[in-house]
Amino acid sequence: MLNRSIFASAFFSLFCLALAAEGQVVLTFDQSGIGNGSGIDQAYGDRVVISPDTNGHEYGIGGLSTTENIEASYNASEPKLWTSGYGDLTNVYYDEVDFSTAFSLTLRADKGFDVNLIGFDVAAFGGSDITVEKIEIKDAADNLLWSQDSALISGSTHTSFDFAQGISANCVTIEIDLTGLGGASDNIGIDNVSFLQQTAGPFLLGDCNLDGGVNFQDIPSFISVLSGSCYLDEANINDDIAVNFSDIPPFIALLMNQ
Repeated sequence: MLNRSIFASAFFSLFCLALAAEGQVVLTFDQSGIGNGSGIDQAYGDRVVISPDTNGHEYGIGGLSTTENIEASYNASEPKLWTSGYGDLTNVYYDEVDFSTAFSLTLRADKGFDVNLIGFDVAAFGGSDITVEKIEIKDAADNLLWSQDSALISGSTHTSFDFAQGISANCVTIEIDLTGLGGASDNIGIDNVSFLQQTAGPFLLGDCNLDGGVNFQDIPSFISVLSGSCYLDEANINDDIAVNFSDIPPFIALLMNQ
């Protein structure tokens, strides 16, 4: 006979997974009237509470939670949408400019919240597989959270990158390195970006490189946050609503006191 405590534990685990799945938002890049080469709306994926939103953007959205504290940004030379031809994906985000070296998508949470990235799909255009130099996921301080070198991208179907536990940070950037693709650099598209919003966990003030300590090695990461558009709890030394130049003096004082 199955032990009741084991059964209860298993059931609870499955229940928690079900809750997480229902709370996911998926950027599907579906919008009424979209045409090939349309410029992507920088509000696509911002603070999702309904689908479709007021701009007509469609999302895969769960019934238990939304992402009203998360913004999206599309860091490409010319961020565009394309309807078909990228494997079996429909309506993808890509960089229109030939000879681009990289394009990326950033999900940024407000203070007190984190993004939990569940996964995303990529595909190559025209039916042929393409190998990209690497795909990386970074946080606001440019810390590497995940990477894969020489990533083979399917052109006949698609290639999925899924993270069982999710990748969590206040700011999560997916960057696809297009170096070496030359004029075919716009032949990679991304779709079905799945993520959750969650309350931020405890953090160590000043630990901008997230190595568990506060020292001079945190300076480059602090500068990255200061010069970027993302927020990082560890870098908000004066505990206001943003990371800016007013955090520099208390950051220096914090280092001096270590």
